[in-house]
Amino acid sequence: MAKKVFLSAGHGGSDPGAVGNGLLEKDCNLYIALSFGAELEKAGVNVKYSRTKDENDPVTQEVIEANHFQADFAISFHNNAGGGIGSETYYYPGDMTGESLAKIFEAVTVSMGAKSRGAKTTNKLYFIRNTAMTAVLVESAFIDSKDYVRIDSYEKCNELGKKYAKAFLSWANIKPVEETKPGEFKTFQIKAKNKKLYVYAECDRN
Repeated sequence: MAKKVFLSAGHGGSDPGAVGNGLLEKDCNLYIALSFGAELEKAGVNVKYSRTKDENDPVTQEVIEANHFQADFAISFHNNAGGGIGSETYYYPGDMTGESLAKIFEAVTVSMGAKSRGAKTTNKLYFIRNTAMTAVLVESAFIDSKDYVRIDSYEKCNELGKKYAKAFLSWANIKPVEETKPGEFKTFQIKAKNKKLYVYAECDRN
């Protein structure tokens, strides 16, 4: 079970990452990572972030933090450049759990009607090679092609992060917390002395 997850929002600070179509990769990465982490935290997962704001975040430091945290999984969010289309997720060669997790992220892309470039192995990415736990690196979209429309706003990145998180929770057999819309009522049934008592709880309408 994934009790502890380390999340990397690639690049940051003086390193913008890929740049294209008026977007900075470091911003998109952060929005996705924060949204992903928030969903996991609501489900009771202990999450540690490489960063929660725009600041310098070298990958060498990320690896140190992930290993010190003794995470069960380490996930790094990035966006691509080079004019291509679609997502791709990398995992360490021979790590079957990593392969399974990478495929989960790629399945999210397909479910959204976008192109998946596949789950791919590599030992060249520092983050994947040097973390002590199963690690994957997600390249969600190409920032410098028409693919950018999938990540061109905070709202879209936030939604993508949520979809990734829900897929991860399902894969890890962790039940996500159901959201209750403002003004909704929930009915709870309590049995006491063979009589049924009903308690109505109203959510905060503010």
